[in-house]
Amino acid sequence: MMPAELLPEFQEYLLSRGFAEKKKVSFYAWWVSKYLSFSNRHEDLDRELRTERFLDELVSKEHIADWQLRQAREALRLYLDHFVEEKKATLPPDVPPQKAHDLTEIIAGVRQALRLEHYSYRTERSYL
Repeated sequence: MMPAELLPEFQEYLLSRGFAEKKKVSFYAWWVSKYLSFSNRHEDLDRELRTERFLDELVSKEHIADWQLRQAREALRLYLDHFVEEKKATLPPDVPPQKAHDLTEIIAGVRQALRLEHYSYRTERSYL
């Protein structure tokens, strides 16, 4: 797959925010796609450790130049710290927030239900 076709949403994000030059955006996406592939093989590790190990693996490869390592590190920083975090912030929560009930409201509701059923005062006290 050509770098221009990888992670188009991330590439658009970089361009719209001015985080990277147009000629470098596709390469940033390429590094992130390599990281995501690496992450899929190492799901047991937390995100920080996966990132560290991915970069360590790049360092160990002889054909990766220093400038490429810096570019990969910058691409991951932009992806993980900006793109992913911003996406999390804009997503609606899975479960709508529920009203936090005050304990006194709950007790009053239970008391009312017990009295409607004509429970004795001692039973009411025990249940409460």
